[in-house]
Amino acid sequence: MHISGRTREILRTLAVFLAACLVLCLIRLFFFSLYTVSSPRPTAEFQAGDRLLVSRTSYGVRLPFPEYTNYRRLGSGMPERGDWMAFNMPYDSLNEISNRTVCIAQCLALPGDTVWLTKDMKVSRRQSKDSYPFVVPAKGRRVSITKWNARLVCNTINLHEPCHCAELKGDTLLIDGHTTNYVVFTQDYFWVFSGMQSNTDDSRSYGLVPQKPYHRQGNAHSLFRKARRTRLSPHKGGQVLQNSPKQPEMKQSVLLSSAYLPPVQWFTKLMVYENVFVEQCDHYIKQTYRNRCVIATQAGVQALTIPVTLPGNKCPMRDVKISEHGNWRHLHRLSLVSAYENSPFFEFYADDLLPFYEKSYEFLIDFNQELTAKVCELLDIDYNAVLTKEYANADALDADDYRDAINPKHPSKDPDFVPQEYYQVFAQRNGFKANLSVADLLFNEGQEGIITLQKSCAQPNNELNLRRGVLHTP
Repeated sequence: MHISGRTREILRTLAVFLAACLVLCLIRLFFFSLYTVSSPRPTAEFQAGDRLLVSRTSYGVRLPFPEYTNYRRLGSGMPERGDWMAFNMPYDSLNEISNRTVCIAQCLALPGDTVWLTKDMKVSRRQSKDSYPFVVPAKGRRVSITKWNARLVCNTINLHEPCHCAELKGDTLLIDGHTTNYVVFTQDYFWVFSGMQSNTDDSRSYGLVPQKPYHRQGNAHSLFRKARRTRLSPHKGGQVLQNSPKQPEMKQSVLLSSAYLPPVQWFTKLMVYENVFVEQCDHYIKQTYRNRCVIATQAGVQALTIPVTLPGNKCPMRDVKISEHGNWRHLHRLSLVSAYENSPFFEFYADDLLPFYEKSYEFLIDFNQELTAKVCELLDIDYNAVLTKEYANADALDADDYRDAINPKHPSKDPDFVPQEYYQVFAQRNGFKANLSVADLLFNEGQEGIITLQKSCAQPNNELNLRRGVLHTP
């Protein structure tokens, strides 16, 4: 069969066109999607008319034809704080997931993080009497039920935990007809935020985005914007106005001494100061929190003291070594177990703290720092303390100095610290004991202990971020 040159040219052009169409379809199905923002309410980054490119590979390739592939993904990936996520509407239970509206919002909090909310569901970064913590559910992690998170928890269970039925009676949560004080979720969740209080098209209105792969489309990037507007700060996704007025200068730093399972007062300073310096070049002083913590036992308060060895007089804290005299690690471990084994959260955190007493440390500063960092991780506090390289001058650092003020024997007056009562195992027997080791707060209150820390800050610095796992939007 003879084919003319012109016909061959047409067939070749048609083949190239079909191949290009096939490649574009494959890219569209597996790699990228194009969307146009249609909502009349702008976010901090996008507004109506913007064109977005959504990477379908950001969190693993979501396979096409979900009715046949059961919404599976090739590979896996987790959103990071600050990511602009494209996802299918979580609360639309009437339509198949692939037919639901695609939403765009910023990932503000990861599983286990804490978001501070006001009574009218505004996201707050400021420490105030009207803000409350909401712990974003993480798989297998216990979330306590409070009057301000009960509604969100109830809706999340009914939408995404199909094995259970939840309902609210007042502020009481019932699961499968039984009253409960806590919930353990079967998957991770994410809190997403539009970046603007006026636009509630985010987790404030439609709840949490579940970890299940079929909800998340991918990471969104702007291709075309209609106009220049508010931009995102590169620091953890916080929103910053381009022409925002300069805030007045104020101290953002604090100097603290190293401490063994520090008291509540010590931890309140982490909540309100942007920069934390831990002194390791000061002279070691006996009978201080440097090697001592105080816990509540059945017989009353008990001081746990780490024996140390000093290479000479006026020994810098960084050179203080831990002594194994008296088998102290075993005794401290037994004391903690005896004091808190009946506390509400001991079983959840014992495996995180007790192993520190099975490992030998040479220097006291290393033991204190690693143990404090672990407690901050469990409380969801962002702990990025800097160890001093020489004895620090508070004035030169423009820092508030609490190195000697937080002291078990001779504490200085601290008008910014007002101890708040919380549940203690032996309170009915011995009364409430204030300003004990953070271990007491952790084992008795769990992550909700962050509420006690917040309320214990009498005069919060409203211009400073809370040092949390989440940077709250302005």
